[in-house]
Amino acid sequence: MLECHASNDELTRMVDVFSKVSDWRKIHGLYRVASLLAITVCAALCGVHRGQRDLAAFVANMSHDQWKALGLPRRGNPRRYMVPKETTFFRFLSNTDSLELEKALLAWQEMVLGPRSADDNQVSVDGKELLSSQGVEIVSAYSVKSGRWLGSERVKEESNEIPAAQELLKRAPIEGALITADALHTQTQTAQIIVKGRGADYLFTAKGNQPTVANSVRQLYKGLQQAFSPSTGYGYDSGRGIQPGPDGSSLSDAFGC
Repeated sequence: MLECHASNDELTRMVDVFSKVSDWRKIHGLYRVASLLAITVCAALCGVHRGQRDLAAFVANMSHDQWKALGLPRRGNPRRYMVPKETTFFRFLSNTDSLELEKALLAWQEMVLGPRSADDNQVSVDGKELLSSQGVEIVSAYSVKSGRWLGSERVKEESNEIPAAQELLKRAPIEGALITADALHTQTQTAQIIVKGRGADYLFTAKGNQPTVANSVRQLYKGLQQAFSPSTGYGYDSGRGIQPGPDGSSLSDAFGC
């Protein structure tokens, strides 16, 4: 049986951060949404990936002090902690707002790791099928240097990763970053969202399944080879701008100007 190794203080802080996630229930529930979310996050970090049954078993194996830190209710005489069951987690997983959940998880991540550094500015966008999900796919964004998660978007049924990635890029914290993704995402609309909509840049690949794009890149590359020969050695200095090559030639010479 997997055990939760989070301290009581850590659990309390998690519940505090997650308290901003709204409750979908019209009638006040027995368990706080923040408590259920904290349990779910701890379980995922400990390797629980099979749904509500394993979540119920995970929390049942916690200590009394951990139940107290999570804010679980007490009932009866003598008073005993009430532990959420499988049906409670099923309702929680089915009804919690995904965008609110993402925002809460990002806030908790920043609390644990601290603010993202300025040089952590390369972001990868990738799609994966979730474990034990019967084919559910999500697209996620990660910072390459630190591995920090920046958000996820579920791929809708009978769709693909492209629109999911576009929705994710519209809200993920990517300003000033370099975005990389599979060749599937080499799309005009995706590039416009990154550059015009979010003030970022992109590095996309073009494969043979997009022959028009691939041919355009080949022609552009040939033109750049003629304009910027690798042997010219032009450099850039932040104070003086583009510097001459080793033979004294200027950048305009390369263009025949």
